[in-house]
Amino acid sequence: MQLVCIPPTDFRGMKTATKNLCDHLLLLPTDCEDLSDLRSETLAELPRMKLLRKSFPESLSEMDILLIALVFEDSFKDTPKSGWRLIDTFFKTSTGNKLDLINRLNKLVRERYLDKVDLSLKSTNSLNRSTYTLQESTLAGLMTGKIEEAFFYKKVDDSGRFVELIRMMQNQVNSDNYNWQEMTEIVKTLIEKNSHLNLVKGYFKLYKAGFKKMEKDQAEYEFLFLVLLLEKFLDGDTELDLDENLSQIESPFFMLDCIRKSIDNDSHPLLRKNYLHEVKGPINSRIRTFTFTEEGIENLLGNEAAKLLRSPSSKNMYLPEKIAACDLFFEGPMANQVAEIESILKQDGFENWRKKIHQKTGKEPGLTMLFFGKPGTGKTELALQLAKNSNRPIIKTDMSEMKSMWFGESEKIVKQVFTRYKYLQKHTKKTPILFLNEADALIGKRLHTSNSLDQTTNAIQNILLDELENFSGILIATTNMKENFDSAFERRFLLKLEFQNPGPELRYTLLQNKFPEIPNDALLKLSQQFALSPAQLENIHRKLNMQELLNKKINASLLQQLFEEEQGAQSKLLGFLTR
Repeated sequence: MQLVCIPPTDFRGMKTATKNLCDHLLLLPTDCEDLSDLRSETLAELPRMKLLRKSFPESLSEMDILLIALVFEDSFKDTPKSGWRLIDTFFKTSTGNKLDLINRLNKLVRERYLDKVDLSLKSTNSLNRSTYTLQESTLAGLMTGKIEEAFFYKKVDDSGRFVELIRMMQNQVNSDNYNWQEMTEIVKTLIEKNSHLNLVKGYFKLYKAGFKKMEKDQAEYEFLFLVLLLEKFLDGDTELDLDENLSQIESPFFMLDCIRKSIDNDSHPLLRKNYLHEVKGPINSRIRTFTFTEEGIENLLGNEAAKLLRSPSSKNMYLPEKIAACDLFFEGPMANQVAEIESILKQDGFENWRKKIHQKTGKEPGLTMLFFGKPGTGKTELALQLAKNSNRPIIKTDMSEMKSMWFGESEKIVKQVFTRYKYLQKHTKKTPILFLNEADALIGKRLHTSNSLDQTTNAIQNILLDELENFSGILIATTNMKENFDSAFERRFLLKLEFQNPGPELRYTLLQNKFPEIPNDALLKLSQQFALSPAQLENIHRKLNMQELLNKKINASLLQQLFEEEQGAQSKLLGFLTR
């Protein structure tokens, strides 16, 4: 095959011409006199192809780029050719090779580089029913010098990113950008491009024996169903309603019915092969819920399980490196207690402590701590800083949010918190911290009444008592009202730290740390005059920064005014005026 070289002058500035690639794409077919016997290695050596190669995704071959160039050139004509006529015009080769090229064009359509327009009303020949044009995103990429790969066709490095791609694809379907038939094609391509991932390997391992018995496109729906359940589980929903999750997938009724029947009679592979097991709920409940087994997680994710379970996208998960550092100051016995806790949590001290206790007693103890005291004294911030300084992930749960209006839901949510924590604890090198914020919302004195609300509250408290009794990790609970705690709960906390407003000496240290521009004698006076909490001092610090932005002079007089305002706000009571 002969190559027709473009005159050298045509290539001036090609190395720097990255803004508009349209001309080079149009001229690419003219670089070759005959495309009939064109080989990939020959095509790759063309100077113009080398330039274009840098601007197209690596997943596209040189032949793919050439086909895009032919379609681009053809789109400027008054009557664009059908796909078959386009291939037949430029490639004088066997029918089999031409069909392979048609398949390549259709692959570029599935991957959203090309659009396919149906011409069925103009032709009865199946091969002449479609013409091709460039997608708008491809045209935009030609103008900017970089064609981006469609987000749901990317090859990714881990199963977590892959789950995100599936979620993005489903959002596109839910937004009516693609229909369910297009969705199955997307899923096929995603699986093909990411066959190296543990999740995809685990899927094939799970369904290997059943593929031949599946309906058309069922394999893709089964895969979406599996990923959806796994995504919910990793986000903290450890009790899964299979029927509810299945209904969230855009699909024809017969497909849903086919999968639903296999779930109802327990013949579905996820149930039959023990990837999921049923969670026993209330006797009168008609809803069956399931959770992933240890074996199921291991088979699906392998060594990626730990990373995904501690993903920043997971519900209420805070990784230590993402927590902002903060200086905390304590005095007296409180300072000693905090130092001891830091010592235990740092340098695997907790793990070593557990091993020693286990060797002596045969039990695996947990470090359960109760932080109680006035609002704004640093309870939440200390929990976060302990996680950061000991390099442990922390799961923050606001107990007040667990109260649900639906009967039975609150108990389920509480169980999910501890179930997910146990999974995380098992799959991470360092034991994470479970942080129960505003614990008094649920951990109060047990009630002895018979109405349904009180019965639900007592049921939740019984679950918490059982979980705390057998807890083997690190738990921090906070409350502003320790006096409301039931004595049974208090006994289950190994360490109890009382947080109080700082005394004059500590307040002076805090003021020096927050307001270094103010003279020390003024700070000393303020520390003795105003008994404010650390949170109130932080509030004053923010107000001072705002005053500075308004170009107001920062001095002791302004700081005195802000202290008076903060103390005045503290002393005001909200109530009702009676006559």
